[in-house]
Amino acid sequence: MGTTARRRREQARARRRQQGAARPRGDDLDARARFEENREHVDATMDPDVPPAEAAAALLAIYGDDLPPTGLAHTIEAGVDGRAAAICEEIRRLAPESLAAVS
Repeated sequence: MGTTARRRREQARARRRQQGAARPRGDDLDARARFEENREHVDATMDPDVPPAEAAAALLAIYGDDLPPTGLAHTIEAGVDGRAAAICEEIRRLAPESLAAVS
């Protein structure tokens, strides 16, 4: 096989790979929609003007029965003192059986 044929084949393969990566697939679209939805919930959690009950509901919508990431309370607390504790109390009230209430 000549060098020219090999080069053409490699270039065609690279073009297909680039086009495939740029084109969103069905799973990617679903992931993007979930990300946008979660971003709205996270924004509600971090906004100090949102009541703790709404922030707790937003966190439960994101994590449900799963354990929230370590350090989330410190991130929330950075905005307003006592906010993380108020949100935790609301989570315990709304869903006492969830792992989010335990943590």
